[in-house]
Amino acid sequence: MRERSITRCLAVALCALLVGCQNTSTGPAPSPAEIAELREKLILAEEPSGAIGVVELRQQLTGDGGAEAPVTAGPQAVVLMGRVHGPFDKEFASFLLIDPTATEHHTHEHEDGEECPFCAKQEAEAQAVVQFADVDASQAIDAPTLFNLQESDLVVVHGTAEAVGSLLFVHADGIHVRR
Repeated sequence: MRERSITRCLAVALCALLVGCQNTSTGPAPSPAEIAELREKLILAEEPSGAIGVVELRQQLTGDGGAEAPVTAGPQAVVLMGRVHGPFDKEFASFLLIDPTATEHHTHEHEDGEECPFCAKQEAEAQAVVQFADVDASQAIDAPTLFNLQESDLVVVHGTAEAVGSLLFVHADGIHVRR
Protein backbone atom coordinates (compact mmCIF):
# COMPACT_ATOMS: atom_id res chain seq x y z
CA MET A 1 0.00 0.00 0.00
CA ARG A 2 2.84 2.38 0.88
CA GLU A 3 4.58 1.61 -2.41
CA ARG A 4 1.34 2.37 -4.25
CA SER A 5 1.09 5.81 -2.61
CA ILE A 6 4.71 6.58 -3.40
CA THR A 7 4.17 5.64 -7.06
CA ARG A 8 1.13 7.90 -7.32
CA CYS A 9 2.85 10.84 -5.62
CA LEU A 10 5.87 10.45 -7.90
CA ALA A 11 3.63 10.42 -10.98
CA VAL A 12 1.81 13.60 -9.92
CA ALA A 13 5.11 15.33 -9.08
CA LEU A 14 6.54 14.43 -12.48
CA CYS A 15 3.35 15.65 -14.10
CA ALA A 16 3.85 19.01 -12.43
CA LEU A 17 7.40 19.11 -13.78
CA LEU A 18 6.10 18.55 -17.30
CA VAL A 19 3.78 21.52 -16.87
CA GLY A 20 6.81 23.63 -16.18
CA CYS A 21 8.85 24.96 -13.34
CA GLN A 22 9.26 28.48 -14.68
CA ASN A 23 6.24 29.79 -12.76
CA THR A 24 6.22 28.45 -9.21
CA SER A 25 3.12 30.35 -8.17
CA THR A 26 -0.15 29.86 -9.92
CA GLY A 27 -2.66 32.58 -10.51
CA PRO A 28 -6.14 32.81 -9.12
CA ALA A 29 -8.77 30.23 -9.92
CA PRO A 30 -10.47 30.83 -13.26
CA SER A 31 -13.76 32.68 -13.29
CA PRO A 32 -16.98 30.76 -14.01
CA ALA A 33 -16.89 32.14 -17.56
CA GLU A 34 -13.30 30.89 -18.05
CA ILE A 35 -14.25 27.47 -16.66
CA ALA A 36 -17.21 27.30 -19.07
CA GLU A 37 -14.88 28.22 -21.95
CA LEU A 38 -12.37 25.52 -20.97
CA ARG A 39 -15.15 22.94 -20.66
CA GLU A 40 -16.49 23.89 -24.09
CA LYS A 41 -13.01 23.41 -25.54
CA LEU A 42 -11.99 20.20 -23.74
CA ILE A 43 -15.11 18.15 -23.00
CA LEU A 44 -16.01 15.93 -25.93
CA ALA A 45 -19.75 15.39 -26.51
CA GLU A 46 -19.10 12.16 -28.41
CA GLU A 47 -16.73 9.44 -27.33
CA PRO A 48 -13.76 9.15 -29.70
CA SER A 49 -13.49 5.78 -31.42
CA GLY A 50 -10.57 3.41 -31.18
CA ALA A 51 -9.88 3.77 -27.45
CA ILE A 52 -7.28 1.46 -25.94
CA GLY A 53 -6.30 0.80 -22.33
CA VAL A 54 -3.17 1.95 -20.55
CA VAL A 55 -1.59 -1.51 -20.60
CA GLU A 56 -2.02 -1.76 -24.39
CA LEU A 57 -0.60 1.75 -24.85
CA ARG A 58 2.42 0.86 -22.73
CA GLN A 59 3.03 -2.22 -24.90
CA GLN A 60 2.79 -0.10 -28.05
CA LEU A 61 5.26 2.48 -26.76
CA THR A 62 7.75 0.28 -24.92
CA GLY A 63 7.34 -3.17 -26.42
CA ASP A 64 6.94 -5.98 -23.93
CA GLY A 65 9.35 -4.41 -21.43
CA GLY A 66 6.55 -3.25 -19.15
CA ALA A 67 6.88 -0.52 -16.55
CA GLU A 68 10.48 -1.46 -15.84
CA ALA A 69 11.65 -0.75 -19.38
CA PRO A 70 14.00 2.26 -19.23
CA VAL A 71 12.93 3.74 -22.56
CA THR A 72 11.80 7.06 -23.85
CA ALA A 73 9.21 6.82 -26.61
CA GLY A 74 6.74 9.21 -28.10
CA PRO A 75 4.93 11.38 -28.66
CA GLN A 76 2.20 9.34 -30.34
CA ALA A 77 -1.43 10.28 -31.01
CA VAL A 78 -3.72 8.27 -28.75
CA VAL A 79 -7.30 7.69 -27.66
CA LEU A 80 -7.03 6.20 -24.18
CA MET A 81 -9.68 4.74 -21.88
CA GLY A 82 -9.39 4.24 -18.15
CA ARG A 83 -10.59 5.07 -14.66
CA VAL A 84 -9.79 8.40 -13.04
CA HIS A 85 -7.64 8.15 -9.95
CA GLY A 86 -6.10 10.64 -7.54
CA PRO A 87 -4.32 12.21 -5.90
CA PHE A 88 -5.51 15.38 -7.55
CA ASP A 89 -3.43 18.55 -7.62
CA LYS A 90 -5.61 21.57 -6.85
CA GLU A 91 -3.57 23.76 -9.19
CA PHE A 92 -3.34 21.54 -12.30
CA ALA A 93 -5.89 19.80 -14.50
CA SER A 94 -4.23 16.40 -14.19
CA PHE A 95 -4.95 12.95 -12.81
CA LEU A 96 -3.81 9.36 -12.94
CA LEU A 97 -5.60 7.17 -15.45
CA ILE A 98 -5.79 3.50 -14.47
CA ASP A 99 -6.39 0.73 -17.01
CA PRO A 100 -9.92 -0.66 -16.44
CA THR A 101 -8.53 -4.19 -16.16
CA ALA A 102 -6.39 -3.17 -13.19
CA THR A 103 -9.48 -2.78 -11.02
CA GLU A 104 -10.54 -6.39 -11.61
CA HIS A 105 -9.90 -8.86 -8.81
CA HIS A 106 -6.61 -10.68 -8.90
CA THR A 107 -6.46 -14.45 -9.14
CA HIS A 108 -4.51 -14.67 -5.92
CA GLU A 109 -5.08 -13.46 -2.38
CA HIS A 110 -2.92 -11.77 0.21
CA GLU A 111 -3.46 -9.96 3.47
CA ASP A 112 -4.46 -6.28 3.43
CA GLY A 113 -1.38 -4.11 3.78
CA GLU A 114 0.90 -6.94 2.66
CA GLU A 115 3.35 -5.91 -0.05
CA CYS A 116 2.77 -8.02 -3.13
CA PRO A 117 5.43 -7.63 -5.85
CA PHE A 118 3.06 -9.03 -8.50
CA CYS A 119 0.31 -6.52 -7.64
CA ALA A 120 2.78 -3.61 -7.44
CA LYS A 121 4.23 -4.42 -10.88
CA GLN A 122 0.78 -4.88 -12.40
CA GLU A 123 -0.40 -1.56 -10.93
CA ALA A 124 2.66 0.33 -12.19
CA GLU A 125 2.09 -0.98 -15.71
CA ALA A 126 -1.57 0.10 -15.63
CA GLN A 127 -1.06 3.83 -14.85
CA ALA A 128 -0.67 6.91 -17.00
CA VAL A 129 -0.45 10.56 -15.96
CA VAL A 130 -2.96 12.71 -17.86
CA GLN A 131 -2.29 16.45 -18.15
CA PHE A 132 -4.50 18.87 -20.07
CA ALA A 133 -2.11 21.02 -22.07
CA ASP A 134 -4.69 23.66 -23.04
CA VAL A 135 -5.22 24.67 -19.42
CA ASP A 136 -2.88 27.61 -18.83
CA ALA A 137 -0.43 26.96 -15.99
CA SER A 138 -1.45 30.30 -14.49
CA GLN A 139 -5.03 29.04 -14.03
CA ALA A 140 -5.26 27.16 -10.75
CA ILE A 141 -7.94 24.52 -11.30
CA ASP A 142 -8.09 20.80 -10.65
CA ALA A 143 -9.47 18.14 -12.97
CA PRO A 144 -12.44 17.16 -10.74
CA THR A 145 -13.64 20.79 -10.69
CA LEU A 146 -13.02 21.42 -14.38
CA PHE A 147 -14.58 18.20 -15.67
CA ASN A 148 -16.99 17.30 -12.83
CA LEU A 149 -14.96 14.14 -12.23
CA GLN A 150 -15.03 11.71 -9.36
CA GLU A 151 -12.51 9.05 -8.56
CA SER A 152 -13.19 5.83 -10.54
CA ASP A 153 -15.14 7.62 -13.31
CA LEU A 154 -14.59 5.88 -16.63
CA VAL A 155 -13.22 8.36 -19.18
CA VAL A 156 -11.80 8.43 -22.69
CA VAL A 157 -9.07 11.00 -23.36
CA HIS A 158 -7.66 12.17 -26.68
CA GLY A 159 -4.15 13.56 -27.04
CA THR A 160 -0.54 12.54 -27.43
CA ALA A 161 1.26 10.02 -25.26
CA GLU A 162 4.89 9.41 -24.51
CA ALA A 163 6.89 7.08 -22.32
CA VAL A 164 9.53 8.70 -20.15
CA GLY A 165 11.46 6.04 -18.33
CA SER A 166 8.89 3.83 -16.62
CA LEU A 167 6.13 6.48 -16.69
CA LEU A 168 3.49 7.16 -19.33
CA PHE A 169 2.34 10.74 -19.89
CA VAL A 170 -0.67 11.82 -21.90
CA HIS A 171 -0.87 15.45 -23.01
CA ALA A 172 -4.64 15.52 -23.46
CA ASP A 173 -6.64 17.89 -25.62
CA GLY A 174 -10.07 16.33 -25.02
CA ILE A 175 -12.01 14.19 -22.54
CA HIS A 176 -15.26 12.25 -22.69
CA VAL A 177 -16.75 11.06 -19.40
CA ARG A 178 -18.85 7.91 -19.66
CA ARG A 179 -21.99 8.45 -17.59
